[in-house]
Amino acid sequence: MRITNKIMQNNSLYNINNNKVTENDVSTAIMTGKKINRPSEDPVIAIRALRLRANVSELSQYYEKNVKDAAAWLQVTESALTSISGDDSVLVDLKKLVNAGPDKYKTLSDWQSIVTQIEQLSNEYYNVGNVDYAGRYAFTGYRTNTSLSFMEDTSKKYEDIQDEFNAKSIDTSDRVTSTGEFANGDELSNAMLESNVELYTVGRLRLSYDRLDITRNFDPDADPPEFELKYRENMAVSAASTVLPSSANVDMVNLSFTTADGVSHTVHLPVNDGSGKDGSGNLTTITVTNPDGTEETYTASKDSTDGTYSVTCNIDGTDYGPFKVNAKGVIYAGSDQNKPVDFPDSTNYPGILKATTTVTQAKVTEVKMTPETGSLASQETIYIPLADETKQPYTMKINQGSGAGYTVTVNTDGTYTLTGDCNNKDGDPAKSVVQLNSGGAVHSSYVETTLKPMAVIDATDSADSIDAMYRDLYDTYIGTPTTFDNQFIVNANTGEILFSKQLNDKLTALQDIINANTLNAVYDKTNFVKGDTRPEHLFACTNEGIKYNIGTAGHTMEYDVGYNQKIEVNTTANDVFTNDVKRDAEDLRRILDQMTDVNNKINILKQELANTTVTTEQESIQKEIYAAQKAYDYLTDIMKDEFGAKITGVTKAIDMANNAVTVNGTRSKRLDLIESRLMDQTATFKELQSENEDVDLAEAGTMLAMARLTYEASLQATGKIMTTSLMDYI
Repeated sequence: MRITNKIMQNNSLYNINNNKVTENDVSTAIMTGKKINRPSEDPVIAIRALRLRANVSELSQYYEKNVKDAAAWLQVTESALTSISGDDSVLVDLKKLVNAGPDKYKTLSDWQSIVTQIEQLSNEYYNVGNVDYAGRYAFTGYRTNTSLSFMEDTSKKYEDIQDEFNAKSIDTSDRVTSTGEFANGDELSNAMLESNVELYTVGRLRLSYDRLDITRNFDPDADPPEFELKYRENMAVSAASTVLPSSANVDMVNLSFTTADGVSHTVHLPVNDGSGKDGSGNLTTITVTNPDGTEETYTASKDSTDGTYSVTCNIDGTDYGPFKVNAKGVIYAGSDQNKPVDFPDSTNYPGILKATTTVTQAKVTEVKMTPETGSLASQETIYIPLADETKQPYTMKINQGSGAGYTVTVNTDGTYTLTGDCNNKDGDPAKSVVQLNSGGAVHSSYVETTLKPMAVIDATDSADSIDAMYRDLYDTYIGTPTTFDNQFIVNANTGEILFSKQLNDKLTALQDIINANTLNAVYDKTNFVKGDTRPEHLFACTNEGIKYNIGTAGHTMEYDVGYNQKIEVNTTANDVFTNDVKRDAEDLRRILDQMTDVNNKINILKQELANTTVTTEQESIQKEIYAAQKAYDYLTDIMKDEFGAKITGVTKAIDMANNAVTVNGTRSKRLDLIESRLMDQTATFKELQSENEDVDLAEAGTMLAMARLTYEASLQATGKIMTTSLMDYI
């Protein structure tokens, strides 16, 4: 091959440029710190870099943000819990005061000081429950924008507060009679005798609130009832459930539509296909009760010949539809199943602005239970479609074989409540109740009997009438049956249920139930004062049509802190706080006020005695002084006993708080381990990312020197090659 000067010149220039490009690439890499600047330079490095950057980004989100936020939430919770249960904390100080109360040498002024301090510590106890993290209240579950207790007095009404207890919560209530009949200084008494002053003790269940919305002239048959007491007993055989295989699934029509008034409605309807075995053929009506009290009823059926569905709807007495739905879940009209309805359609669907449906499959759970508590109980088998949760609870009525008359409530948290009529072991009408979780498994089961009060004490009742009610209840304690036998009275003013002996003995003997309480008082309350706990944080209740805590699921707030790793960060109020602390302080204050009143009357009587010289008046006043002193002695003993009883309540509150501290600490420890692991993983992946993308500066410096040397050498060589000679012209 003939090599010309032109060829040599071109090759030299080409190589010079390549050497300059190499020097430029190395120089650029040093300045940017990266091996490549465009994916095309090295696709392998580029692909690996994308993957590593994604991993580092995710790890950074977990390690630098999620974990830090979760740790801060747990730290705020720990600090609050420590302030109420740690050394020199609210509850510890409260326990010291309660322990000091029963001292027999305490004077009235001593007790006054102690009770005042207890009230102040009680208020601080609930103030701690209002602690927040970044504007979100720490102990109020999902409702992070709502404080634990009321910040001011309110007339907001809560209905159907479900106040639950166990049998061990029942204690006693003492009543010293005739304390209101002593002289007040403006008159001389008609010789109140010691025999007029009596002490009556009856069974008591103290509710979580006082000043209930129930009047003395209440209607026991009102609908809804003003007050109910429910006690629960174990079934003869506890309920069990099994989720049936997919072959037993039922069709579910999910309907969403908007009526002409602009109100949207959504409901999930298990389809009645007439089979009966899997539960779908046993559903007759689904009822949704709205916050304003209106009811919606629906039914869904399937035509076995063409596979279409028909949905009927009635809202507060007005019929809509029926909706025709084809097998694909599309709403149609007329005979053409494949022609979707163009809403609004006043001809076929008057009053409907728009509507959509889908058809899905729902699992079925089989529940077997023995609802009766007696020895002749028989087993029932109920099939329940596992429907989707909704914004408002709705009910499904079941009319199958032995399970006729059962109702399933689908709760807003996705859990289920199965209820049906039965008898308790005494043969009285009752309800069988089975609570199921969102997966269809049994959470709890029991037989529930409802009682109504025989009488109510409110602020309008005189001391004499209250004395008489206590006397009647007490008579049953000493074996003399009265009209209150096996019954109870509600003191709406103080928030207490007072039991006859027979009922007291029955309720205190109730056995514990798995995942349920044995007693449930249902009542309304309107007047809350500053510092009262909000019922929605501790109880199932209804406020302004909104139903709170219906179901069994808790308020679990989880942070995603790693690949497939979540950690619960919140501690809910019902795990830490109890209304017993405030109610204990109220009990002590009520007794102290009675002692103060009687003591004042004793002083008045003594003054009257000193000011009179009439022998008959002196004798009469002296007798009344003895009677008043007897009442004061009774109240003194009651006060000492109350302090002794409160020790148990404070200890329970401390135990609850300590348990919450332990649980929170366990979460923090787990989070520390996760954080440590994330730190190591982040460091590892950043190192891999750096090895893949970043330039080794020492190596790059050497390469730059070599590239520059090569470039300069190529210039020198080319300079010699490019020198013009005579041969260039020959």
